[in-house]
Amino acid sequence: MAAITIADVDIPMTAQDRIRLAIHTLPTLAAKDVNLDDSCAICLNGFASILEENENAVQEDAGEDRDAPSELGITRLVGCGHLFCRKDLLEWIRGFHGSCPTCRHIFLEIRPPSDSDGESSDGDYFPNEEEDEEEDDFIIESDADVDFDFEVDEMDLGLEIGEIWEDSGMDDGESWADEETTYSEADMSLTGELDALAEDADDTLCGVDEGSDE
Repeated sequence: MAAITIADVDIPMTAQDRIRLAIHTLPTLAAKDVNLDDSCAICLNGFASILEENENAVQEDAGEDRDAPSELGITRLVGCGHLFCRKDLLEWIRGFHGSCPTCRHIFLEIRPPSDSDGESSDGDYFPNEEEDEEEDDFIIESDADVDFDFEVDEMDLGLEIGEIWEDSGMDDGESWADEETTYSEADMSLTGELDALAEDADDTLCGVDEGSDE
């Protein structure tokens, strides 16, 4: 009869349910099923010492009922057949790892309830880095927002100019020069006035010289 693995069970379960089921189905191997010269690939402790520790614990706990799965002894993963001490493999599975620590054979399809993206392609779970990064404080404005702000700035500029006219005592229709007078015409008018003043000064000087000659 073929063994039923966790992957064959197609029942909607949470990640914790799958972990508990995987741990419950792990076998506990006897000494005759283990090469005592080998060691656990996770903790590197020899299987002989692990089994000895298991026997001592069983004698001490004789007569006590245990609902929780034992973390002592040696177990085997169905599929790849690699052996590990139960304590290390249970800790491995509870850490949301669904693949063999030695060959990466997937024995448990598991996804963490929140950080499902942290699972690698081989079924292992690797916690993501801190996701609570600060949000970007800079807001990229659209072209419409920029145009709107430019129009508002023009309106503000117009209001400021109007306030300047009011503070100077001039009406909106008045200006520093006549509306029909261009800058060139104003310069010519000023030049003509200066020439007239120079001629008057020359005439005055000539009159003074003639009076002194007499």
